[in-house]
Amino acid sequence: MAAAIATPKPSNVSPDGLLTGGGQAVANGNPQSNGSFSHGRNHYLTPLWLSLFLNRKINPHGFSTQPVGTGQMSSTYRVSFHEVGKENTPETVVVKFASNDKETFDLGIRFQHYLREAVFYRRFGDLLTAGLNRCFGAVVDKDGYFTMVLEDAGASGGYTTGQLEGADYEHAALALKSLARLQAPVLGDSKLDDDGWLNEAGALDQELFNRCLPIFLERHPPAEEHRKLLYWMSENLDAWYATRIPPFAISHGDFRLDNIIFLEKDHKRAVAVDWGGSNWCSPLRDASYFLGNGLKIEDRRKWEKQLLREYLDELNRLSKVKITWEQAWEEYCRQAIYGLAQHTEGPLRRSNSIPAAGILPDTERGKVMFRTLVSRQAQHAIDLSAMDLVKPAQISYSPNIAEEAEHIPPADLTLWNESWYFDAVTPDGSLGMYARLGRLPNQNRCNFVGGIFRRHEAPIMYIDMDAPLPPSDPLIQRFSTDRFSVECRCLDPLSTFTVKVRGTATAFTDSSAPLRGEDGRDVAGVVVDLVFQTRQQPYKKRAQTRYEIPCTVDGTVQIGDEQLELRAAPGERNHSWGVRNWWEKDWVWSGLHFEDGVDIFTIALGKGAASSGGAGFVQKEGKLTEISHVVNDFEWEVDGLPGKLQLRIAPGDLVILCEPIAAAGLRLLDPEGREAHLPRVMCSAVKSDGVRGVGWLDFNYVVRRDPTAKHTATA
Repeated sequence: MAAAIATPKPSNVSPDGLLTGGGQAVANGNPQSNGSFSHGRNHYLTPLWLSLFLNRKINPHGFSTQPVGTGQMSSTYRVSFHEVGKENTPETVVVKFASNDKETFDLGIRFQHYLREAVFYRRFGDLLTAGLNRCFGAVVDKDGYFTMVLEDAGASGGYTTGQLEGADYEHAALALKSLARLQAPVLGDSKLDDDGWLNEAGALDQELFNRCLPIFLERHPPAEEHRKLLYWMSENLDAWYATRIPPFAISHGDFRLDNIIFLEKDHKRAVAVDWGGSNWCSPLRDASYFLGNGLKIEDRRKWEKQLLREYLDELNRLSKVKITWEQAWEEYCRQAIYGLAQHTEGPLRRSNSIPAAGILPDTERGKVMFRTLVSRQAQHAIDLSAMDLVKPAQISYSPNIAEEAEHIPPADLTLWNESWYFDAVTPDGSLGMYARLGRLPNQNRCNFVGGIFRRHEAPIMYIDMDAPLPPSDPLIQRFSTDRFSVECRCLDPLSTFTVKVRGTATAFTDSSAPLRGEDGRDVAGVVVDLVFQTRQQPYKKRAQTRYEIPCTVDGTVQIGDEQLELRAAPGERNHSWGVRNWWEKDWVWSGLHFEDGVDIFTIALGKGAASSGGAGFVQKEGKLTEISHVVNDFEWEVDGLPGKLQLRIAPGDLVILCEPIAAAGLRLLDPEGREAHLPRVMCSAVKSDGVRGVGWLDFNYVVRRDPTAKHTATA
């Protein structure tokens, strides 16, 4: 660090040397201004501004600035200058400002990225000089903007190596030895174990990870083995964070090649930059993170033990606290999880964290970065069996109460959809009703489909695929068209919902007519007024953005002058949010209710031997068994509707035969010409133990994935 210059400290400067009021302070004990000029932002980057910041007289002639780096959180410039009277002694520094992008800046404030980096240099810059470039000053103003002036490592021939290309052995060893030199001065320092600032809880926890994971999976679909690891993390990330094995040291938090500068004039030294995520944890976290994402998988497998030994030897040589090889290796393996779930700053930067993919905009460069690095780090954790070193958390299948509310969509996902679905059927299968309201906020519209089914009667349907988008409301979805009005209202989260539909519907004598785009006949005065009361445990599978709730349903259905009742009828409701692409994959959904009190929900892709991705539950009296595999066996009839369905469910040998009572199809077209058919079936069911039940089935069949293809058959 630069030597401190004795100057009075303004009264509005905190103990860390950071601005707390309207003036300015420079961290690190360096000169503070008299508070008469604003903090640095890039348009202030002038000779006068730098003169005031450095307390040096800068010659305006020969002063130049050049943007450098690819950082997402900050705007960084290399400044070339010389002092007045020293025209033959050119110098350079690097100046960092908060990002000019408002969204990025707001994230920097939210996660204290700017404040933490400035405080880090103030508190530890003089102690950890072996692994840092010099900081001439750091300031954060009352609005959260920060300015840092740093030694220009590039002036010493400093360079970075490609993150995607991966490091060779020489650079990896140098980076790890430099990391050891950074950590050694504070390793095991008991005074820092209780340091509130270093041990502040990170913003990334299991809840945030789970909110971001579905968007990541949609944008960057991983290999199946890696997907399973991410689902494990969705249940056990908090348990992993809670597994803390001393000794501890200062952690960089994002120690990877993009943030490491190798000094050409000093081949035995590298420095780490961008310290906005520093904290106090195992020293092996940064080492494991670096090797997990900084090397190609095959290189990491060949070199990691030898590289780790070199790192550990250097750490033990310089530190008073020693770590055995056995301790280091176990902790290195456990910390491999961190690469997929960066702590506080993970959501802030375009790195390899899952939340970064869920919060930051999608770009081509970002896609390549995420796919490459997440693949490396997932394989790293799997190779080292990192999951076995964490005590599994107690699994809870229940959604949070807050998830009942309307969700905020990512602006760049056109097909993002949030839907509320409801169904009910009388125990004898004589009457059933279903409704689905789907918000498409990025298209400023919604879909609504509802049906009233009776045995041996024409289905009566409400259909509007281009209905008005309901006003945003956490508890109510409501809209009206020139044919009917709809209201779905949450009365008690995860407990009670009401559904009301009133107006003119359409009856179809031929249940398959909607699949061909044919019209039905109008039926006026159709009113649905139902209350859905939760009957068993709500079920939310891992990190998926949907949950299912078995219900008891009461209310009335009126068709003209005829009024029908549902009393304590079995039913189901679900709430889902995320990208809904009807034209991508075939699937079958079921919600079944049996006379012995068993409720069963399944969903799986494909049919027959090609069935995959099965999930769901078998539940009775609140005891829930999660389904791991489902086989959908059925055939399409000539009219495009499904015939009998046999479900084969694991674990166990449960087989269910479902037979249609009534059905109606729905044709879904997208603007590009793709086509999918969505038949919905009210059915009877019988389990392999002979117990009977009723329920609903939903089939999605992709007729035309390619908009240019011609469709000649429905099945």
